[in-house]
Amino acid sequence: MSERLIRTSYVDPTVDPPEPRQGLTGQQESRQDQEGYFGPLHRMHGAALHSWGVVSGLKVTATTGQTGLQVLPGVALDARGRLIPLVVGGYAKLVQETMVAVTAEGVALSTAGLPGECYVTIGWEETFNLTGVGSGVFNTETTPLLQLRAVDTFPHDGEEIILAWVELGEDGTVMTTAADGRRATGISIGQIELLSHVDEADADLGTPVSVYDEPAVTLRASVGGAAHLQASYFSVAHRNTAALLAVNTDSGLLSVNGRTVLTPADPSVPQNTLEVNGDAVVRDRLCVGRTQALGRVHAIDTGGFGGEDSDGAAIGSNVPLVAQSDSTAIGILNSNKRQAFAINIEENAGTADGRGIPTFYDKYDGNWHMAFATKNGDIAVGHNQPSARLDVRGGLRSKEVAMRVTADKGDGISVLSHGGVGLWVLSEPGDIPGAVFASDVDIRGTLTKSDLQFKIDHPLDPAGRYLSHGGVESDEMKNIYDGEVVLDENGEAEISLPDWFEALNERFRYQLTPLGRPVPNLHVSRKLADNRFAIAGGEPGTEVCWQVTGVRHDPYALANPLIVESDKEGEEYGRYRHPEPHGAAPDLAIDHSLRAARAKHADQT
Repeated sequence: MSERLIRTSYVDPTVDPPEPRQGLTGQQESRQDQEGYFGPLHRMHGAALHSWGVVSGLKVTATTGQTGLQVLPGVALDARGRLIPLVVGGYAKLVQETMVAVTAEGVALSTAGLPGECYVTIGWEETFNLTGVGSGVFNTETTPLLQLRAVDTFPHDGEEIILAWVELGEDGTVMTTAADGRRATGISIGQIELLSHVDEADADLGTPVSVYDEPAVTLRASVGGAAHLQASYFSVAHRNTAALLAVNTDSGLLSVNGRTVLTPADPSVPQNTLEVNGDAVVRDRLCVGRTQALGRVHAIDTGGFGGEDSDGAAIGSNVPLVAQSDSTAIGILNSNKRQAFAINIEENAGTADGRGIPTFYDKYDGNWHMAFATKNGDIAVGHNQPSARLDVRGGLRSKEVAMRVTADKGDGISVLSHGGVGLWVLSEPGDIPGAVFASDVDIRGTLTKSDLQFKIDHPLDPAGRYLSHGGVESDEMKNIYDGEVVLDENGEAEISLPDWFEALNERFRYQLTPLGRPVPNLHVSRKLADNRFAIAGGEPGTEVCWQVTGVRHDPYALANPLIVESDKEGEEYGRYRHPEPHGAAPDLAIDHSLRAARAKHADQT
């Protein structure tokens, strides 16, 4: 809040040298001094150097269960920098312009008419004294306005100062009071210097002595919002008690008395170490390793474990947070203090090569459930003995899903293998499908299978039966095309095929079947060329069924030819895809190792 300062000049600057002006001060000049200088100066001093609130006094008292409040004398400062004195011998203004005298007991304030939550407030007002007008005395006195204001409509703009919060009953009785909304004034300065007394009362006889004050403590603010306190000794104490907190800046000793006791470090503890005996309670953020906490507890270091001794025990580290346990190392409670999550170290063999398995648990339904574990870089989900980089165990109950993958936009699962099988699916018993695809499947390489069938709902009994067919097999990459045609008046017909036909196929073979009559001379009169062929030798109007087969010779087929016969090599030699039909033992199956691993998991479960 800034205002111009304009006052009357009582020196005439137009003469040289300037001289004091003669005569009496006029009313206009006095008004100029008061309204243009002293009033604005008073307001700016209050608003610029101080924040608004209670300066002193203004205690509010009441008796619960009874009506009425009492506001004791004191002073407040509003947001415009105006002092609001409630002083003995002066007056205060109540609602409906009622003026009351201020006594040593303060001012009584009625609580009738405003049930519910209210603020007791004081605001700046002035009242003109009419009693002196007859004798030429025109006085205006600051008469504070005391009110009860409803909490939900109070503006909180500093024009009125809150002295107390009060809850009133329907009949105006005081139910309870609180300091909610009450605030004290502050001061805006960059540095505070405190002085201490110095005397030399114990000096030797004949020595000059002095009694004086000298700077002892400096409190100042710096860039970035930091506060710096400079003192040789600093202590905090309750009234008439010993220091609860003491800092000696010369020795660097910090002492705290109370529930949390900081004691000097014993000789085995390195220097610059803070040692706490007993519980330590931090009621705000705790920061270790930096100047600003970014969370309730914030630790930071350069990271990394240090060396180990001959038994593999750590001998130092730069890890920000270290937990040590052979059971639950880290536990998390929810906001209701219920156990919710834990990290355990399990199966610690007590050796350098058997250090334990980090295992994660949750307790959502009130029972601990193993979520996942890590061992030698492998991850186990649902157990803690992984036999693969990711080993998921689940589906222990019927219809339970061991792993579900959902992708909103991208791929659900992407598998890439270098030198091995990308995805190997096995189910037991053997009559259960290894994989079920409930939507289209796009295979962009070669599909190798032992059997090919389709299985649909039976057309004649779709609710009660299935209908299955086998696929047509060949030792070539063969395509089959067929259709029907009617011979023209010359007993001929031309059959056109798609424009890609010869780009895809070669080595064509033909089949012709007349319908309704024998046609002994029916034949292919012109072989395939330009994606068409012709037939002839029949009676006009004869309906003919035709079939053409071709062997693929497109670039992909030429680069990946069908190998009809091949030798079994490596681990596959002497083993079978299906040993039982050949009378061989089941453990001679090519995928026996995968089946054995599955059986081992079942035994562990």
